[in-house]
Amino acid sequence: MALAGCLSLAAAVPAAPTAPAVEGALSGEALAGRKLVELVVEGAESLTEETVLFHLGLETGAFFEPIELDRRMRELWKRGLLEDLTVDGEAVGGGVRLVIRIVERPVVSSLVYRGLQRVRESEIIARLADDGILVPEGEPLRRGELLRLEAAVEALYRERGFQLVDAVAATEELSAGRVAVVIMVDEGDRLRVSDLVFEGNTVFSDARLRRAHKESRPSGWVSRVRGKDRFDRAALARDLDRVREVYRRAGYKDASLGEPRVEVVQKGGRQDPWSVW
Repeated sequence: MALAGCLSLAAAVPAAPTAPAVEGALSGEALAGRKLVELVVEGAESLTEETVLFHLGLETGAFFEPIELDRRMRELWKRGLLEDLTVDGEAVGGGVRLVIRIVERPVVSSLVYRGLQRVRESEIIARLADDGILVPEGEPLRRGELLRLEAAVEALYRERGFQLVDAVAATEELSAGRVAVVIMVDEGDRLRVSDLVFEGNTVFSDARLRRAHKESRPSGWVSRVRGKDRFDRAALARDLDRVREVYRRAGYKDASLGEPRVEVVQKGGRQDPWSVW
């Protein structure tokens, strides 16, 4: 009786993978209690066959216990050494033959940044440390961390006004089981505030509401020198709070502001985009 795929763990999960439940009809009743007559391990490279069998609690001549095997598989999975783990079983005479297939996680040999011009590598490393993002060299690669790494790099750039940044983390195979993690960054153009346009304001003029903006101001000589013309959504949110305060102080406690609309256009035909609200 073939039992392909009845005990399996899928590892194609990008972030914080967890072992899914046992799939298929086999819960152990069909082969439980029979002796293990043959154990085959496929895909082992840095891990030895003996190591895999030890972690799974399997040895030839022992009685097959599917529930215990499932528990052991989950424990092995949590170690973060594997990208895929499946166990297929079939009846052979009066015993059981198991085939354990594994795909090991590659080991990170190096972390390489490409495309950095306006942000230093040391600044990115510091941000990753602050965010608790770990891609340590010499350790098995956790692909979920690559997504967090991309997001952290893009967030750092956006804080500097580069809203069009695109960061992609990929791997390059160096040798069997070892990879370099390459972070490719397309910084894009820095967005600057060209104008602040208010709609629906009848009590206060646009000029009065612009003065309430302390961190996101239209580009000019003074604001450019002070770095206040860089488009930063966090800074914009703080300035909108200041606009609300202008209304509250005037007695308009129920005044509300809609979601700002941002338009990106080209300035003077150059690759120097600016934003309009």
